[in-house]
Amino acid sequence: MNLVNVLNQSVNERPDSIAFIEGIEDRRRTVTFYELFSESEKVIVNFKRAGIEKGDNVLIMLPMSIDLYVALVSLWRIGAVAVFLDPAFGKEYINKCCETISIKGFVGTFKASLFAATNKNLRRIPAKLCTSKLYFSSEYIFSNNDRNFKEIIELENDFPALITFTSGSTGTPKVAVRTHGFLLKQYEIIKKELNIKIEDIDFNSLPIFALVNLGSGAVTVIPNMTSRQIIKTKPESLVKQLEDYNVNRAIMPPALAEKIIKYCEEKSIILKKITRFYTGGGPVFEKLIKRIKNIMPNARIYVVYGSTEAEPISEIEWDSISQDEINAVNNGKGLIVGKPIEEINLKILKVEEEKRAHYDIDFFNQSNLSVNKVGEIIVNGEHVLKGYLNGIGDADNKIRVEKEIWHRTGDLGCLDDKGQLWLLGRVGSSVMNKKGEVIYSFAVENVINNITGVKKSALLNFKKQCILVLSVEENIDRKLIDENILNFGIDKVCFLDKIPLDKRHNSKIDYPALIKEVNKIYKT
Repeated sequence: MNLVNVLNQSVNERPDSIAFIEGIEDRRRTVTFYELFSESEKVIVNFKRAGIEKGDNVLIMLPMSIDLYVALVSLWRIGAVAVFLDPAFGKEYINKCCETISIKGFVGTFKASLFAATNKNLRRIPAKLCTSKLYFSSEYIFSNNDRNFKEIIELENDFPALITFTSGSTGTPKVAVRTHGFLLKQYEIIKKELNIKIEDIDFNSLPIFALVNLGSGAVTVIPNMTSRQIIKTKPESLVKQLEDYNVNRAIMPPALAEKIIKYCEEKSIILKKITRFYTGGGPVFEKLIKRIKNIMPNARIYVVYGSTEAEPISEIEWDSISQDEINAVNNGKGLIVGKPIEEINLKILKVEEEKRAHYDIDFFNQSNLSVNKVGEIIVNGEHVLKGYLNGIGDADNKIRVEKEIWHRTGDLGCLDDKGQLWLLGRVGSSVMNKKGEVIYSFAVENVINNITGVKKSALLNFKKQCILVLSVEENIDRKLIDENILNFGIDKVCFLDKIPLDKRHNSKIDYPALIKEVNKIYKT
């Protein structure tokens, strides 16, 4: 089964319907389902002329765009594998990624092609194509009108489709390989869980979820991002897209939602047409949900929890949360993210000082924790990656229990008596306070973040002390902070202008960078 067969259903059923919209005003560009596949036919000719064949790895350095999806469809139709890495992690990271796998081809923008010419590992890639006519050292990907390749190559379910890399923050980047069968299962689950409909006009900043739209026949509005990094993105054009294109459904990480909501608040803009809003990819705190509800009064708001290796894991509609559960969130129980989806198996595993890669069945069952007991969230299922390329990273992230393989999410959590999942932070992020109690990062941060004037907070175990790091507005009421410090038994409070966040979604705290910043303060 080639994944493109599923995507091709929309071509057969809705050839003249719009698949993607990108840009704004005079830079607006659309493509129908038929045009998308028609463009892929001439791109395939150029791929084949460049020597790219079935099984070849092709590095793609394109932003989320129509060109990106044309390139993906083209590669998958001939059985080539799309490879993605994040240049934001730096030169050393890129070199490690390129040394881990063999890369036959490169597809990039003009800027990415210039960058590739300066990097020795990228420069060695034999077949290079560019989405711009201006870059003379690479073949223009749309350079001809030949459409001689009409078929879709049949592939086994376990044939690779997509390769991505982890950040490599703890060493060599791990290589995640998604097969056609894996992506197909993920497509089926996301389509069902997110209730995607043909009539939807979906503002979507998550590339995998946009693929699901392509197979479902929905319209995808590609965010007019001014930068790959959310922190540098200007929200004006994003809000204009939401209004001008009659978007009724949106999905984005919380950091991007924060940008859009803040702009709408400043400009007194209400987005009445959005009826469903999904967010995930980082912790979602109640204060942000309340602000979203004010700007999107007609929207049902959902929080989706998942990871690179397992997406999605759980989902919850915010309005379905009871007042008692809201009170529990605000009193430090953690973040509620709903019941695990039907297709996933989830357990809470006792955290041990040394990770085990193998469990016998009896010890595994004994290590599974009961209701309201906090441990590491582990999952398995058809849309959960069983391992990394060449087994690198499996020992730390996978558990083998007889014939079953479970994935360690690295997140702490517990299940309540309704079977709902609560998140408490990353494994290792919990801190022992001066009272001798274990306190959890999400439990503290959610309470502190709800204080008016707090921009961001982070709980930190620093030199055997429980430290709360805060980024705040100038006019904040310090008494409210002091009260909560006493409640949680925190040793010290440290103030920073900005708390460092992950480069990818700008939603999760970058703990190594945070420790460096705190070190600077206590050295002076």
